[in-house]
Amino acid sequence: TNKGTVHPSSNATEAYTDESYCGRNPSHRATMIEYNKSYYGLNLMWRVHGSPLYKAAIPGILSAIIYLLIFYRWRDYAETNLDHPYAIGVLVTGVSFIIVFRANNAYQRYWEACSCVHHMMSKW
Repeated sequence: TNKGTVHPSSNATEAYTDESYCGRNPSHRATMIEYNKSYYGLNLMWRVHGSPLYKAAIPGILSAIIYLLIFYRWRDYAETNLDHPYAIGVLVTGVSFIIVFRANNAYQRYWEACSCVHHMMSKW
């Protein structure tokens, strides 16, 4: 590694490391990314580049319109069709299984990543 070494064209008191040199020209050392500061990050709400908000807006608006149409069209029938308590029980059971299995998969991915990082660090 290059820890503590000095580049010949640089000042002798200025040492560079692998993290700051990165194999590039020593005059182009890696620096921190500068971010625009704002009040609690509110400027990120209106950011277009890299935002999923604009891709999700169209399906979200269409879903809301369909919901409102169904709600106002069949508002009178909703009370008579959903009186039975078992319907909500089936829905809650299904959603509970989906949530548990997704959480279990996420937990397994987390520990797999931890073991991979541990294995990687043991090889260094």
